[in-house]
Amino acid sequence: MAVVGPNGCGKSTLLKILGGYDKADDGNLQLRKGLNVSYLAQEAAFDEDKTVMETVLAGDGEAAAAVRAYEKATAEQDADAIQAAVANVERLNAWGLQADARRVLESLGCDMSACIGDLSGGKRRRAT
Repeated sequence: MAVVGPNGCGKSTLLKILGGYDKADDGNLQLRKGLNVSYLAQEAAFDEDKTVMETVLAGDGEAAAAVRAYEKATAEQDADAIQAAVANVERLNAWGLQADARRVLESLGCDMSACIGDLSGGKRRRAT
């Protein structure tokens, strides 16, 4: 999707409202049930010490959160949490998340093991 207009006309504000990061001054916003809306800020802040892959997998999406919950449960060896996390990952079909991320990052020419802090602005944006 592209939103085009002159500086200061409210493009970023509109996208923030659609993403749920800001409230509209007036009117109603209706989104289809189950719709997943994400927003990439113009100036994103990332942990400079994490690798590109760690940063991508640290996203706030439901699938990424499910995989992180599974990893946490396995690290803590909590059988009940592992069982619940496995069910959630399977429900979201998220087992291939890392492979999908690797495929996309490779197609963009990103070094997945590079630290975010070592990347130029352009490479940082491409990777994230």
